[in-house]
Amino acid sequence: MLHLIFPLLIALNSAKYTDWAKLRVNATESAYLDATAELHKELFQNRYYRKELSPVYSKQPSNLTQTSYPRFNVEIELAFIKLFEINAQSQTVTMGLEFMQFWVDPRLSWLPEEYDGIEVIWLGFDTVWIPEYSVFDVSAITEAWPDYRRPVRVQSTGLVYLDTQQVVTISCPMDLGKFPFDSQICPILFGLASYWVNQITSNGTLFDFDYKSMSGNGEWTVENISLTAYQVPSKTMPQDVLCFEMYVKREPNFYIYVIVLPTFLLTFLSVTGMFWTPNTKDEQLTKMSIGLTSMMSMTIFVQMVSEQIPRTVTFPLLGIFVIVCVAIVSCACVVLIMFSTKRKEKEQKTDK
Repeated sequence: MLHLIFPLLIALNSAKYTDWAKLRVNATESAYLDATAELHKELFQNRYYRKELSPVYSKQPSNLTQTSYPRFNVEIELAFIKLFEINAQSQTVTMGLEFMQFWVDPRLSWLPEEYDGIEVIWLGFDTVWIPEYSVFDVSAITEAWPDYRRPVRVQSTGLVYLDTQQVVTISCPMDLGKFPFDSQICPILFGLASYWVNQITSNGTLFDFDYKSMSGNGEWTVENISLTAYQVPSKTMPQDVLCFEMYVKREPNFYIYVIVLPTFLLTFLSVTGMFWTPNTKDEQLTKMSIGLTSMMSMTIFVQMVSEQIPRTVTFPLLGIFVIVCVAIVSCACVVLIMFSTKRKEKEQKTDK
């Protein structure tokens, strides 16, 4: 009886999953579909794969010089950056990020010759273990695509590839002393908080992309992006951190045409109008009204500058320019009164 059951079980296990010929699928594609199904069964059933279990080797010594087994390596490639907004008041930057993660999970490796020569498969995002790399110092983060639309690419060597697109708001300390002719450096930090540096090592790369022409938002231009890697010291959990430094430059044309040029013209015309005719007593109030009206108009420009910059110790260059223009008009008003008094005394001496 047993000699009849065993061949039957073997035949059932080796049978094809679906009769693809009935579904009008050609032989090449049907062989591929059967091979991927068999590969999926091998990876996730026969090997008892669990996405909840990490492939990171946890028995590494704390001293890196004593490490004999290679550390688990994760590579992050920054593929794309798009600026949406740089808020000087809160000193934050909102941008769209696309970065790719690569790592090797030996549990997901196979021999292609055993599965119809298949070297690459795509799996659902929630079917494999994924390192929790994320952007540090972030106040808001939004995934551009839901998880069910984010496939994971797996190669036969166990290399896993994941593409992530996010909209993030991160902190960006700013020096606005040269506003609006300023340039800023905004750090984008990537790290993994759950693993120590002796267990996981991080490497970063930059995708060959023209950031300067396609990453700005009209007001800001991305001049360059550089990469530095450093280790955060800690008594309990030292970590590797990847820092992508984004160099941005402000386009000052808007502030030149809206604030600088009108303020300069208003100051020039006001001072010229105040001293264009002789400073007689009858015209003194009229000329004073020109200066006072100009000063009141300049308060609008001062308010516009104050709304664009945070309340810090450093006073911006544009604010200094507006204050100087106000001071020039103020001095012109004082000089107007002083010269009026001297001219009156001179006229009395002439009459005598």
